[in-house]
Amino acid sequence: MTNDYIIDESLPYAKTLNNAQIKGIVLHRNDIYGSGTPVDAVSEDMLNFIAIHAKKKILDIGCGLGSYMDRLISKVLTVRV
Repeated sequence: MTNDYIIDESLPYAKTLNNAQIKGIVLHRNDIYGSGTPVDAVSEDMLNFIAIHAKKKILDIGCGLGSYMDRLISKVLTVRV
């Protein structure tokens, strides 16, 4: 498998995601999610990706503290919760 995209190693789960891509395996929920307190940090890369590709409306399904919703609303997008 070719490495078309390598995730920045400073990001959470980067090593896990990069290894899965290299090995060509599918990750499952237990490979990615854990338990603990939700994190309120927002990835600027993800925020920009969402803002570029989401058009004008986004459905927030309620996973987390709403940090992305708050930032996306400030970008004048319609966010439904």
